[in-house]
Amino acid sequence: MTIQNCLLALIRAQLSDQTLRNEEKDFLRNASEEEWSELLHLSAMQNVMLVVYETFKQNPDISVPGFAMNAFKQKAYSAPIQYYQKITVLRQILKYLREEHISYYILKGVGLNTMYPKEEMRSFGDIDLYIPKAEDVEKTHRFFTERNCTVDETFSDNHTAYVYQSNGVGCEVEVHWKMTAEFNNGDLDARLDAIYRQLDGSQYMTVHPMQQEVHILPPTYNALHLLAHMLQHLMYTGFGLKLFCDWTVFWQKYGHEVDINQFQSWIRELHIENFLYAVTAVCVRYLGLPEECCPWMADWQTDEELLEALLQDVFVGGEHGKHDSARMIITTRKPSLKTYLLELHRQMKRRFRKLGDIWLLWPILWLLTGFFFVYNNIALRNVSTKKILESNEKVYWDDLGLRNLKAEGGMDSYIEKVIENAVYKHLCYLGYKVQVGVLGAGEVDFVCTRPGETVYVQVTYLMGEQATRDREFGPLEKIRDNHPKYVISATPFLTSRDENGIKHISLRQFLNKGL
Repeated sequence: MTIQNCLLALIRAQLSDQTLRNEEKDFLRNASEEEWSELLHLSAMQNVMLVVYETFKQNPDISVPGFAMNAFKQKAYSAPIQYYQKITVLRQILKYLREEHISYYILKGVGLNTMYPKEEMRSFGDIDLYIPKAEDVEKTHRFFTERNCTVDETFSDNHTAYVYQSNGVGCEVEVHWKMTAEFNNGDLDARLDAIYRQLDGSQYMTVHPMQQEVHILPPTYNALHLLAHMLQHLMYTGFGLKLFCDWTVFWQKYGHEVDINQFQSWIRELHIENFLYAVTAVCVRYLGLPEECCPWMADWQTDEELLEALLQDVFVGGEHGKHDSARMIITTRKPSLKTYLLELHRQMKRRFRKLGDIWLLWPILWLLTGFFFVYNNIALRNVSTKKILESNEKVYWDDLGLRNLKAEGGMDSYIEKVIENAVYKHLCYLGYKVQVGVLGAGEVDFVCTRPGETVYVQVTYLMGEQATRDREFGPLEKIRDNHPKYVISATPFLTSRDENGIKHISLRQFLNKGL
């Protein structure tokens, strides 16, 4: 048995209410510390730690090493808090939608959480809000802009993303005017849009996460959307085991309410039968999805090579897949001038939604869009536009303990990166939009913004030698504006002090009290 198969067995036992087989238990009982580390790392990469933890809780005869159990418990303790915070944000938004009589659907996310054995078992990053009526989309945008929510400037052809603040915690909310982003396949996009346009908000299912009434897609539409979402991820970046888990719990709970004939008709119309078969086959074989929940599988001849390739892609890519230029349809790591011009046009259409339909105005709108792009980067964020256009290869982990397990040579040799990772994640937790870039004055670790506030942050391990001091304080001293500037370090016994207008604070203080 491999570690990958063991992880699939642990997930199957929890989601499909199946007991672990004797050979699976024996493998875990005899696993080495290295194998346990690999299992822990893999479950973290795939963001299924809570699912695995519940299986271990139900099998006390399996002795989980202390370091692994501590990591699982830490995740289990923090998950309900994070889930509650996001439900609190959702409650405030839905209150406004009800008051304004706005029809909506919550996509994926919290709607899927209610299908798991425990709601908080499935983690979700943002809230996806689909508004089917154009006039209601504008009203919903006003709700966020009136509350000074930070807008994510990253281009999207189907949603606008806001950072909504509640009690000092930021949660990203995506307001969708289209259910899915474009596939860059005109026929597929047109057919999907035609199907989704049949939804006007009057047909919905109701779920109750933490006793909060939430509208989600009707089962047949939900099945199609989940599959289309997976397909899009597969085409552009790949996806992880969590989406297989979603597919498994959805069909177990709501499969009997799906209009199978209508669903299969859509799948044939979209020419994605093979993808449906492959995804479902993985869930049936490895995650315990009962085959009777998905009657279309009787028509498929198992393709072992396809299943193996799909699974390996999932395991290699992690939860969000890999941004591999070989699989990207239009995006490349070394974009051409044409790529930039197309992106400029898309940004223009997004910024000027109504005027963007008047082609005579396009030259003026292109110039304005370019101006705002440069102005936002240099004047507001003080970040080099050249650097923004370059690829950023930095990766920050959600779970530092698991990041350290992955690090070769142990934690000590990576301590600077570990501290930087911790600071980055806590800044995001505090509701900042965090950019990593280079200022005209030199390198600055983080440029952090939230409504009405910009701060600069440098991160280092210990502030001892003068060379370190010059490296960390120097770039901040050269920034000619009045925004707060911080240096965060793990220097022992440091409380807080100002040096030339720059506040030097300890890592402990920052994690406890913020900036």
